[in-house]
Amino acid sequence: MSTDCHDGPYSTGITQLRRGLRLASGGVLLLVFTVAAFAQSIPGSSHVILVIEENHSYNTVTNQNDSTNYMPWLVSTGATYGHATNYTTNSSGSLLDYLWLSSGSCHSDPTASNNACPASLPAGTHDFQCTGGGCPEIITDNNIFQLIDNAGLSWKVYAESLPSIGYMGGDSGEYAERHNPAKWYSTVASGSQAEKNKMVPFSQFSTDLANNALPTYSIIVPNLLDDAHDGTPQAADTWLQNNVAPVLNQSYFQSGGDGLLIITFDNGDSDIAGQVYTAVIGPKVTKGFVSNTAYQHPSTLATICASLGIAAGSCPGAGSTATAMADFFRGIGGGSSGVSISNPSNVPQIASPVPFQATATSKGLPITAMKVYLDGNPQEIATFNGNGSSSTLTAQSAFAMAAGTHTFNVNAWDTGGAIYQSQITFTVASSGMNIGAPGLQSQVTGVSPFTATATSNGLPITAMKVYLDFNPNPISTLNGNGTSQLTATGTYSFTNGPHVLIVNAWDNAGKVYQSAVAFNVSTSGMVIGTPGNGSQITGGLPFSAGVTSNGPFITAMKVYLDYSGTPLATYNGNNTNNLTVNTVYSIASGTHTLIVNAWDSGGQIYQSAVTFTVSSTGVVINTPASNSQVSSPVHFSATATSNGTVITAMNVYLDYNPTPIGSYNGNGTSTLTEQTSYSIGSGNHILIVNAWDGNGQIYQSAVSFTVQ
Repeated sequence: MSTDCHDGPYSTGITQLRRGLRLASGGVLLLVFTVAAFAQSIPGSSHVILVIEENHSYNTVTNQNDSTNYMPWLVSTGATYGHATNYTTNSSGSLLDYLWLSSGSCHSDPTASNNACPASLPAGTHDFQCTGGGCPEIITDNNIFQLIDNAGLSWKVYAESLPSIGYMGGDSGEYAERHNPAKWYSTVASGSQAEKNKMVPFSQFSTDLANNALPTYSIIVPNLLDDAHDGTPQAADTWLQNNVAPVLNQSYFQSGGDGLLIITFDNGDSDIAGQVYTAVIGPKVTKGFVSNTAYQHPSTLATICASLGIAAGSCPGAGSTATAMADFFRGIGGGSSGVSISNPSNVPQIASPVPFQATATSKGLPITAMKVYLDGNPQEIATFNGNGSSSTLTAQSAFAMAAGTHTFNVNAWDTGGAIYQSQITFTVASSGMNIGAPGLQSQVTGVSPFTATATSNGLPITAMKVYLDFNPNPISTLNGNGTSQLTATGTYSFTNGPHVLIVNAWDNAGKVYQSAVAFNVSTSGMVIGTPGNGSQITGGLPFSAGVTSNGPFITAMKVYLDYSGTPLATYNGNNTNNLTVNTVYSIASGTHTLIVNAWDSGGQIYQSAVTFTVSSTGVVINTPASNSQVSSPVHFSATATSNGTVITAMNVYLDYNPTPIGSYNGNGTSTLTEQTSYSIGSGNHILIVNAWDGNGQIYQSAVSFTVQ
């Protein structure tokens, strides 16, 4: 399908669902789904890294008087960025804490003797008889690795001394299987070899770093000597400085980047649950921040989920209810003041246009404006003005851009001159979701056309959902048809004003495909006079449409039937800011949508649509005959037959003049026949006949004829 505004109705606005969305094959279905959370207090990240150290408490590693146990690089880096002073671990026993960090549970029988787990397991998690040393059963509960796979993102476990890529065996040398969380989940253990191969020796980390090939989520597991389990904290600190610190030189950990590095410990001294040092590192972390909030490992999991764009309710186990560590990011948004960018996120495969939503919150003064910049260009792509009194401003739109990696920088100002900033880096795909109509930045009048096609990367599309203005409740949902492509068409009616339409689709692996359009609904622009929306047509289809631009000349109007890429008719402008077309079309029986687009010389598109049914029941104009040549007075004969309800009235119009040349009342039956003659001047004319029944259904027909 074409995306050229002069070649189809797909040069991409809405209120209540007016007509059911239709599958391309014609079957009518309602549409409905869940969208990834539109607002999160944790900024999104394209690279999240978790490093887990072993068996040393907060007081031990921060004690500068103990050179063997003090970790100067970790402590100084945590002081530069942020660290937690009230962070305690969940369970004594190494593996249990790795599981808390990955699936929000210890997966162990709470009633067992000497069990380090809580009195009851978190909701949605189960007992797999796990201990600090291993699990005799494969864990089939939801977990972070499965969620990342479903979201179409990437992950790796970089385990030092792992014997080989994809190794699923037990302890080997300085490698401890209880320190590798991924291998215990069915996602990996029962998955493909490719899934197992996401567990790699740590030596691969430097290679991936050099090739800018780190996955979205990385877990770094030092071996027993380098994680302070068998070696000293001092040695572990040196290892971090030599092996992990280089990642901070990458662009995504520099100013303007979105990288996130969390370094924590499984447990305190002697593998006993207690207070541990946890550093939160990244360019979006408030510099020098110290958190006194009570956190545990599920809070780290919740923070990881949020930074990856995974909705809080979808985070596994206790991660769905734990408090994410949002206080570390208040300086850039997500706290009491700042700019929070909630869309786009890195979870869906986004195709242009890209959805955009951000909220600026001041420290009390009115927000005056927000500006959006793309890819470091000093010229903003959009400006949103405050209302002069509110300390918050939310901006919503959609922007077209080429496929590739992009960055939004968002600045906002308050009346005191304070500036609030944030940014997000995201990737735009060349395929996935294509919204054909409404057009991007189109001006819609009356009923809005809608068409969208989702094409997966090969797997069956299971559903498509349509959302209005970032409301998490879809306005419609369409189920898949068992193939890798799904098309929805229909019409909507929306309130006047600016709107954003977001369309998501899912394949059977859970991958999300997304796109969006911003448009404006107005009382001016394109007005379709006939056919009426919801009308029942018999014979000739009356068509009358007029467009008035916002000032520039109208260059063209095109009429499309049922979202075909080939116009039914094209009309050129007349060097004025308005254009009116009156004609008659012959359309096959069935339910149809007529979409009318017009363009002005500034490139603005004006759109509207109507849905109607062509049927053998309705208004039949017997005379004059279609395309006949007649003399005045012109003999007129027409019969209106309803679908069963009493016909209340019939009006006859000439050449789309809104004043009827004849009006007739019903006779109390479902049929009304009128015969008369009209004096009509010579030339080409169109006669339009409308009738109404007691339910308000309109029946229409039209004929073209020539008076000699």
